[in-house]
Amino acid sequence: MWLLDTARAELHFFSEPGAVYGGYGALSHTWSQDPAYPEQSFQDLQTIIARCKETGANPRDVVCDKIRMCCITAEHDGYEWVWIDTCCIDKTSSTELSEAINSMFNWYVLCEVCYAFLDDVSSDDDPEATNSQFRRSRWHTRGWTLQELLAPAFVLFMSKDWKTIGNKHQFAQTLEDITRIGVYYLTRDVPFFDASIAVKMSWAAKRETTRVEDEAYSLFGLFNVTLPTLYGEGRQAFFRLQVELSRVSLDTTLFVWGGVHTSKDDTLPPDTLKMVSRFGTVPRAYLFAPSPEQFTVSDCHYTPKLQATTVLQPYNSWQWTEEHEKNMDVSKRLTGPFGSVRMPSFQLTSRGMKCHFPIADVGGITIMVLLVETLDQHLGMILHPAKEDSRDSGTPVFYVSWAFNSAATRRPKLTRLAQLGGDLYNLKFRGSIIMPVWRDVYIRAWPEWEDLMDAPHNILRLVRDNPSAPFRVPRWIVVAFTSLGLGRVRSDILTSDEDASFAQTFSFSNPRLPYGINVKVGLCKRATDEQPMHWALAAGTEAGTWGRRNRNRPHDCATEHVDDWQEGRRSFGDAERTVLLSFKRDAYNAHTRVLHIELHGTVYDDLQRLANVWVGRKAPSPSQSLAAASAAEAVGPPRAGAGGVIDEQTSRRQPTVPHATDATLAAIASRVTGAEVGLGSPADQSFDVIGSLRIDPRRLERGGLSQSDIDALKLQMSKMSALLESLRPSTDDTPLPSKSPSPLSTGKPWWRETAHWIMQFVTAG
Repeated sequence: MWLLDTARAELHFFSEPGAVYGGYGALSHTWSQDPAYPEQSFQDLQTIIARCKETGANPRDVVCDKIRMCCITAEHDGYEWVWIDTCCIDKTSSTELSEAINSMFNWYVLCEVCYAFLDDVSSDDDPEATNSQFRRSRWHTRGWTLQELLAPAFVLFMSKDWKTIGNKHQFAQTLEDITRIGVYYLTRDVPFFDASIAVKMSWAAKRETTRVEDEAYSLFGLFNVTLPTLYGEGRQAFFRLQVELSRVSLDTTLFVWGGVHTSKDDTLPPDTLKMVSRFGTVPRAYLFAPSPEQFTVSDCHYTPKLQATTVLQPYNSWQWTEEHEKNMDVSKRLTGPFGSVRMPSFQLTSRGMKCHFPIADVGGITIMVLLVETLDQHLGMILHPAKEDSRDSGTPVFYVSWAFNSAATRRPKLTRLAQLGGDLYNLKFRGSIIMPVWRDVYIRAWPEWEDLMDAPHNILRLVRDNPSAPFRVPRWIVVAFTSLGLGRVRSDILTSDEDASFAQTFSFSNPRLPYGINVKVGLCKRATDEQPMHWALAAGTEAGTWGRRNRNRPHDCATEHVDDWQEGRRSFGDAERTVLLSFKRDAYNAHTRVLHIELHGTVYDDLQRLANVWVGRKAPSPSQSLAAASAAEAVGPPRAGAGGVIDEQTSRRQPTVPHATDATLAAIASRVTGAEVGLGSPADQSFDVIGSLRIDPRRLERGGLSQSDIDALKLQMSKMSALLESLRPSTDDTPLPSKSPSPLSTGKPWWRETAHWIMQFVTAG
């Protein structure tokens, strides 16, 4: 490992941490977001050191303020050496970078002191105050700083002017409120390695990384695994981590993520098997999670590993106590609740994960008992039959999740997990006693290529995607819609229009969201091969409104021929959802039209602003956003003409860049929690969904919203009070009871506390 000499900021190599006489300090920080002040790299330090050798200057006087002050602070505290990730790793060497990532956790464990530099916290800040800079610091939201908080025994928090704020032990309760990590883990009264996989994942659920691969790489040390690092693999990194955890651990909390079916959901009717056809594109239908943010169950435990004094009921014979023998059937000590005492097993195969678990069938629904418990409930996983697999017909194959029809949201609610009651020896599901027996099943572990919703796979699934096709979809459109969250891209050839010699649809949607973009294009039969007539139409739809009628209706020659459009473009939709289509001739084939799409309207602009993705156009500046929103307040939205088409000339005279509508707040909740909150749905439905979630206000820290968002939210302050007051809980995705106090526990209902926090945030600007 490379270390800096604190007296001169010169790099020295040590074969191992144990070779560092007197120990070393380490720096934990968030990387600079200011392009004018970039972090200095290993190569930058080498260049500075070489230059100073020629001039005789001390390199410590030349390096950036962060490195210089870290060296000075460590030297003052008596340390000759300090480790800083930005400049003590040669990131141009993939071998050294991979070694550093796999060793970094141990390097932090072995350091004498870790300086946590908070560049957004003043020295006069009160960390324990409700809305302190310390609580809102970006440091608490980053993926890599999780291990930097847990691994070192002594973490010293430093303000932006390098004055000591306090240490981890001193602020343990405040840190629990912020991070949801139990005080007992932070103070090391209980080793954090004893926490279950799901609990550790929940600590990372609300943290962010610049590179998607780092969601997994930053957790290697926390889970004590070593894996190669392959930047460029994307979400595959988190899949590899879960595969490794399934290989080295029996902890079935690895599978405890997603929504939970509670007794309040018993009256919801289950959906039919038609849902199977759509399961392939639903992330929660697989055994492994797509990212750590899915792990919201913050206190669950693997039953066979719990101590006899904490387990709900004993499973292993050594968990039985005299108290258990008095109150339970002693014969169960040898047989357990499922006929024999076994440990669950799981092994990844080409058909999915081969699982050996206690399994029961209840009313046509398959339940797999996970041997996982919370404060007062045992948990199971709901399995759904997959399509028949030609590779083997002997052992059944399942997806995870089942659909239950919710009257509150008027759409199916997909649920992965099930509460099975508090008695392991008398488990219940939907009011019925279940009798699980040990069985083998296969469960789809990860989407196969045809189910992946990333941009490359979406492009590969496009139909008639070749240079001679009548229409071509640019790659950037697919990338933009995928980044926007509408990553289920479909392309179909139609034969229902008798007046068309060719017809094709393109749809951009997400099965978790109740809206999408649909485009239909084609060639009119009145044209010739030498002079084809291209036509097109589009709709920005809510769930279920596109329908077979619109999909199959004949095109309108009078209004939908592309070459007849004014200025070569046309808007479809209304003031909330506007899809603007235009086409240009392909550079390589004069008969091919290249599609161009822009999204406008209050709902779509809110969505684009929150995602920081603008389809087909540049993002409006903050001043433009506020001015246009004010003008829209005064003038009102443009009116749609016949057929829902907006007159573009009128629209240009009446600015419609949106402000913070009710849909914006629904979208904020969706972005914050990853929940299925639909833009444009009726407010009462959105609130029913929002109220069922665990909203973590830290995700709305100042760095997470643009100035445009803040300006728009200020503009709507008069509307926000009533809106936020409307937030209320419902039965959807009801969080499980926790064995640890909630970080939002202040005596008030959590949704009112969240509303109060958001009001404070917006007021502060």
